[in-house]
Amino acid sequence: MQQTRPKLWGKITSNAEELDRLQPFYPWIPGSSTIRPTPEDREAKARRLEEIEAAYESFVDYILHSVFEREAVEREGKLAVIDRSMDVATDDERFVPNIFPYAVSSNHFVMWFSTHTKHQSDEEITRKIAQSLESMHGSDTGLDFVWYENPKMSVPEFYHVQVFWIKC
Repeated sequence: MQQTRPKLWGKITSNAEELDRLQPFYPWIPGSSTIRPTPEDREAKARRLEEIEAAYESFVDYILHSVFEREAVEREGKLAVIDRSMDVATDDERFVPNIFPYAVSSNHFVMWFSTHTKHQSDEEITRKIAQSLESMHGSDTGLDFVWYENPKMSVPEFYHVQVFWIKC
């Protein structure tokens, strides 16, 4: 009789040693050898960051425009977002593919929040991710996902979490 593994949903640690302990059971989550991009992806990331720097006044403008769909205007040849407000009262989130994915076999998304700091419980973040996946697939049946906060957020201006998911 084949033993089935429990469904994996919710927050996990970003500690590489702990991730390595989970990986034999859940090979689709990142581990110490897959937590960073491949050399090719690092080169692509560097090129993409150069393109963003050339097109936008700042990386914050890029996130507000491309992720949160805020209106941008051209100023001196670069795009700038007019409404840069990030108010808890207008907390907004977006669930999008990570443009700089890790070397994992799963789907790597980011749940972005339009605030600087975390204002939701872990359970609320898990619920929002599950709702996003359900809206993408029509159901959450057959889906596993995990998320964690990156301890070294490359975009500290926005609270965001790394999400890894698969269809089982």
